[in-house]
Amino acid sequence: MVASTRGTARHSRTVGASAQAVYELLEDWGGLERWFPENYPVTIDRLEMIEPSDRLPLSRVIHTTDGDKVRETLLVTCPGTTRIYYTLGDGALPGVVGYVATNMMDPIDENSCTVTFESMFDVIDPVLGTDGARAMVQQIYTDLIGGLATYFDRNSA
Repeated sequence: MVASTRGTARHSRTVGASAQAVYELLEDWGGLERWFPENYPVTIDRLEMIEPSDRLPLSRVIHTTDGDKVRETLLVTCPGTTRIYYTLGDGALPGVVGYVATNMMDPIDENSCTVTFESMFDVIDPVLGTDGARAMVQQIYTDLIGGLATYFDRNSA
C-alpha cells in the first residue's frame, strides 16, 4: 500500500460568456480542441472518443504530441445547475491518483459568469507533497480557464 495524503485544488475566474454557453462548450466532451489553450505546455495531437459516445459515462483519450495519453471520463452533467463532474485517469498527473473534479459555471449576468474548476485527489509522491500537487493543479486550472476566456473573447466579436 502506498502512503498518500488528500489534496484539493480550486481556481475561479470571470469569463465573458453566459454560464450556459460555457457549460455547453465543456459538456461537448469531443470538442476540447476548440477551446484548448494555444500556449499550454502540452499540445494535443488527437482526441480519441471511447465508445459508446452517446451516454454517460463518456471517456476520451487525449493523445499529446510528445506521446503521452491522458484519459478523462465525464461522469455527470447537470444542465440545470451548469455543473460537470469528471475523473482523470491515474498517471495523468505525476504523483497524483484518484482525481475527481467539478467544473462550475455560475452566472453573473447574461454575458458573463464565474467559472470554477475544483478537485480532490490523492498525492502519492512525498517529494511533490500536497502543496506541490495543489500548485500544479491550480496552474492547470488557470491555463484551462484562460483558454475558455480566450475562446469566448474571440468568438463574441
